Amino acid sequence: MEERGTLVRLLDDEGEPLASPPAGPLHGRFVVIGWPKADAETTHATDTAIAARNKPALDLLGQSNKLGWCELGVRSFEYDAYWARFPDELDEYEESIEPETLIAIKASRTLYSLRSGLRPVQCGKLVDLLAATLQRATNGTFE
Repeated sequence: MEERGTLVRLLDDEGEPLASPPAGPLHGRFVVIGWPKADAETTHATDTAIAARNKPALDLLGQSNKLGWCELGVRSFEYDAYWARFPDELDEYEESIEPETLIAIKASRTLYSLRSGLRPVQCGKLVDLLAATLQRATNGTFE
């Protein structure tokens, strides 16, 4: 996948290369890695490591600040069922949200969670990019 000059790849929830690319809609937990498209050396090293299922090589690329990474969670979402777990907080939450945003959240059918530290800085940038991309491309909401 490519977004705004950034290449991204999915790994499993342990950061291991996937046996095969996901078919159909995503569901579950993943690690997303990303780097500038212009960095052909990192593209080659990353894709070679993924093809060989070589997690230590991917770890080394991350440790050398060549890759940004974050955790991506994707699951079904139903507004009323979600808030049934926190009934005492629902009114306060709904009052804190703009009405048009609340309508969109209630209509969402997928819940996304993105988790990453802000250091190295490329991790925070990757989270920002993924959040913007998902908001434009889906009928989902963020946790």
